[in-house]
Amino acid sequence: MGEVIVYEMIFDYKGEMPDLAYGVEAIPLTGHIHKTTYFIAPTKQFVKMKEEDTDTKSFSSLLLNDHNLWDEKAFGMTYKK
Repeated sequence: MGEVIVYEMIFDYKGEMPDLAYGVEAIPLTGHIHKTTYFIAPTKQFVKMKEEDTDTKSFSSLLLNDHNLWDEKAFGMTYKK
């Protein structure tokens, strides 16, 4: 029937996370992208097919305003083999 891909940014952050949606100052962050691919079965159930993680990198919080998570190269990340 199809597939759904979910992208999550997993942060390695100590303390309270700042509100990034409204921030105008760059905050140094460290984290990685977690990608999960689901197959939609004919029974309309989601079946987990694959999970992938990028390497952990440091990047500016401003990148989150300008780039989508599926563009891992914008964050200087690549998926682990």
